[in-house]
Amino acid sequence: GGSFMRQCGVAMAEGQVSTDVVSSIGLLEAIPFLGRGLRAMRQAKRGIRQEKWDVVVAIDYPGFNLPLLKWVKKTLVPAPSLVYYIPPNEWLFLKNRANVVCDLSDRVLCVYPEEFRHYREAALEMSRSGAGKCSKPVDYVGHPLVDYVDSSKLGRRAAREEVLKEGRWCGGAAAAVEVEDGAMIAVLPASRKQELRLVLPVMLEACANLVEGRLEGRSSAKRAFTFVVSVAREDFGPKIEEEVAKHPSLRGKVVLFSGHSHVAVQAADACISKSGSCSLEVSLLGIPQVVVYKVGRLTAFVLKRVLRFDLTNVALVNLILGRAAIPELIQQEAIPSKVAAEVAALLDLEGPPAPSQAGQAKAVALSDKGRKQVESCAELREMLGSGGAVGKAADCILDVCKNCSHSQEREAEGKEGAKGIQVYTTQEDFFYGF
Repeated sequence: GGSFMRQCGVAMAEGQVSTDVVSSIGLLEAIPFLGRGLRAMRQAKRGIRQEKWDVVVAIDYPGFNLPLLKWVKKTLVPAPSLVYYIPPNEWLFLKNRANVVCDLSDRVLCVYPEEFRHYREAALEMSRSGAGKCSKPVDYVGHPLVDYVDSSKLGRRAAREEVLKEGRWCGGAAAAVEVEDGAMIAVLPASRKQELRLVLPVMLEACANLVEGRLEGRSSAKRAFTFVVSVAREDFGPKIEEEVAKHPSLRGKVVLFSGHSHVAVQAADACISKSGSCSLEVSLLGIPQVVVYKVGRLTAFVLKRVLRFDLTNVALVNLILGRAAIPELIQQEAIPSKVAAEVAALLDLEGPPAPSQAGQAKAVALSDKGRKQVESCAELREMLGSGGAVGKAADCILDVCKNCSHSQEREAEGKEGAKGIQVYTTQEDFFYGF
């Protein structure tokens, strides 16, 4: 299983493959992890076959979970009830996926409003045509990041104090006045090894450009900069330090922070983030950002030329809002000078720091563009629900569990009801039972 579930005290299956080291995006990028992925699939099937689990809950990761659910439905008699929590967001691009998910699942738990409408329509269409079951297969529970963000708010001063206390400077600490009066930029480069190679170098060169004033289409900035690089995994640290060392202008200006990324984000005036859930988290925290991402050339070619995938619009925030609320620099557009210019455009680097509020550290004032993005962040927060997503999802799963065949079978035999729920995910972990 993944590190977060382990930290929560979840007992992992013996020999379980950690999802922290098998996650990848792309074609060639996935090849090194095929062996581990196949081993994880064998373990998952063995775990389900050996125990009469009441419910199998698939979480995200369609490349793993859809084949697994197909196997469960085809092989096991009686089959456990199947729930898909956080269904494939390919509903944005590959519309036929919704029919597959609804056909496999007894319940689909959606986290985005438009996602809910799409899957509900697919389920209703299947019911009308007689192509599938599910009297009430689709629920909207809201996004779990909303609760996570709401419970994680620190304030800029507290976040900066934690970053500076727990972080590790590269090449010596910056002068206190630079940290206090300068702009602090959070950098969220990688949760996968491939991103250390493809995304991190672009982001760090953009940081160097900001320090040196090399901004495409903009005049040189006059503000000092400090950069907080979020280190998602301990083994990423040496590679990040190696990349930072390639830029002499970043000496004494970069802090490596291994704590929760939300702390680094809240300490910052703006962020450079990779595409994915982390960019959604940044916007929910109300911090303006620039999204940067690159995949391998072969993957990019297949996505663009074969699948006709639009590589200019991939950030979840923009897809949810239905407009380009935050700048995205993807693939060939991910040029360091462009990234630096977009970051500078979010801030008023020529004017004085924003007035310090009670309990808050000084902040660089936002530009009109930066303030407009913060307004979009508030709109996004409203769209993703009022909170309580995890509790709502748990209630739906327990409701399915009470009515599943294995639970009813044990009740008829006079035994205890639900023995447990088997949960599969590669977002954090493959599975655990409770």
